[in-house]
Amino acid sequence: MSSPVTLDLQVDFPKADSGTAHVEVVATDTIPFTTLRVRVAVVEDGVYYGGKTYNQLLRDYRPDHLGVPITIAEGETVTVSQDFPILTVWAVENCRIVAFVQDNSTQEVLQAIQKPVLTPVPDGIDDLTIDLVENDLLLQWSPVVVDTNGNPIEVDLYHVYRDTVPFFSPSPPPFDSTAEAFYLDDTGTVGDTLTHYYYQVTAVAGEKESGFSQAVGEFDGHVTNIEPPERK
Repeated sequence: MSSPVTLDLQVDFPKADSGTAHVEVVATDTIPFTTLRVRVAVVEDGVYYGGKTYNQLLRDYRPDHLGVPITIAEGETVTVSQDFPILTVWAVENCRIVAFVQDNSTQEVLQAIQKPVLTPVPDGIDDLTIDLVENDLLLQWSPVVVDTNGNPIEVDLYHVYRDTVPFFSPSPPPFDSTAEAFYLDDTGTVGDTLTHYYYQVTAVAGEKESGFSQAVGEFDGHVTNIEPPERK
């Protein structure tokens, strides 16, 4: 049986020791419960203690273990925001916010969602290549599948930066973007001996962008025919 609610979770972490979790509850069907509560928890993975490593270790309930009571009917949306602390003894990069809607009478959990406290940053691209394909330039690289900590990550897209300076420092906005691990520049870049193009690529996941790849580029040479001098 499908859940009568959907959840969305946004985590703001502007400080090193605290943040705010925003839980949006949408009722997509008739709610057969009258004692719903939104519970927000901070959990931590990779906690080593007594010779063992523990995951999903409960660090805190916000505002407490009782949660926040809500009343919601089909078609309505309710948002619950809760501030949370991050103590210095916790590894913030391993902490997650877990939010769930539970009926207080039956203890049935209708829906749950979780997100890391720190939005992971995609790992950078280190194998960018460039090839000539007829009159176009093909950029290729390996897909980015981990963040800077080596954890799995799903990349949304890649930003392609272009400039006419070999060792340029990219800045937004990008020249173009692609969801694939390749990009074909078919804007007529090949053949102009006076203008040469150079590229760098980044990976983007959510609101985070990786560091820049190495630069690759194209260079068009120019050959001039010179008449030999007359022999005397």
